[in-house]
Amino acid sequence: MTYYPEATGTYWPLEIEFLLEPGELRTTRGKVRGLKNSGNQEIGKIVKDHPLQSRAFSYEHILKLIRKLRLEFPMRYILQRELAIEANPRRLRFFNSWTKSISGGFTPIYSLETFAEMNRRFDSAGKKSPFRKEIGTEKYICIHYRIGDKRTNFRTNFNDHDGIIDPKNFANILGMIDDANELSTYVISDEPIVASRMLREVGIQAEVFPGDSDIWRDVYLASQAQIFIGSWSQVSQLAALCVSGNGGKSFLPLSSQNGRVAKWKIAQNEWFIPIILEPSHWIYQAP
Repeated sequence: MTYYPEATGTYWPLEIEFLLEPGELRTTRGKVRGLKNSGNQEIGKIVKDHPLQSRAFSYEHILKLIRKLRLEFPMRYILQRELAIEANPRRLRFFNSWTKSISGGFTPIYSLETFAEMNRRFDSAGKKSPFRKEIGTEKYICIHYRIGDKRTNFRTNFNDHDGIIDPKNFANILGMIDDANELSTYVISDEPIVASRMLREVGIQAEVFPGDSDIWRDVYLASQAQIFIGSWSQVSQLAALCVSGNGGKSFLPLSSQNGRVAKWKIAQNEWFIPIILEPSHWIYQAP
């Protein structure tokens, strides 16, 4: 396995290294062609000197054009023997002896064998596993509000300009849940204080979980919820999968702002058509 932390134009370090066993990780870092300042970025923030930021012709712009023409999957597979899943579970059927490598994105697939294997790995690492329900857990609602680099996407020329979901989506869903007022509501986010403020603006009193936040803590807390409401995010998709496996119910947006539609299903999940905040909203102007 090789990981490219700046591949999307933002910096996301490898978060699963503690789950991997010897021999499963070839190198923790793959380099992006044309990116000089690698490894010194802030997590979740746009890499300002990334080749995708430049207006000049570059290798990354060629890749972007190939993706728009929907030629990336066949070209990778034929020329590099790389199977790009791209969140489509049907593409896993292409896996055979010709395949040399597999690349993203994440596809939620419910499997008892996989859950058992993940529990084993979390236990070995001394971490709480989101793939099992803890006995006696408080019943609560959890909202995952993805903000991060979506703040600045409207001011850049890359990453498909996928905006931030309108908090009214969450309010509408809570309004359809009969016992929502009887349950505590929490929010997890890459910016939890900002997310809590935005939810209050639409009448949702969502508390931030106490303690220091990190991605696996947040996924675990979401996985224990009776009801989970997510954003268009791989973190939300993973959390919804765990919630379903643990007997809860989830709500996820059916598509992103730029038209990508989920090609998979999760039991006990309901889709909703998301409303995206307009570029004039204060969240995009904030630092």
